[in-house]
Amino acid sequence: MRILIAEDDAVSRLVLATKLQSMKYTVLMANDGREGWEMYLAEQPDVVITDWMMPFIDGLELTRMIRADHRAIYPYVIILTALVVTVLGVPLKG
Repeated sequence: MRILIAEDDAVSRLVLATKLQSMKYTVLMANDGREGWEMYLAEQPDVVITDWMMPFIDGLELTRMIRADHRAIYPYVIILTALVVTVLGVPLKG
C-alpha cells in the first residue's frame, strides 16, 4: 500500500513516515499542499495523510481537489492537525 504524506512540518513528516515505513508501507512525502497535489497526480497513492494547515494548498483544499479528480479511484484521506482549539481560553482535550 502506498501512502502519501503531505505535511509542511519536517519533524512531523519524518516521524509519521518512519512509523509507516516500519510497518512496511511505501511512503511518499510532500513538503506542502502544492507538492502533495503534484505527487498525488503522478503516483495515485492508496492513502493520503495531510496536514490541515499548510502553505499554498491546505489539507481541506487538497482533499477537495482529490475528490474532484474523477479519473482515479478515490484514496482514503486522513487530515491531521496540531491546532489547539480553545473555549474561553481553555484548551479542549479530546
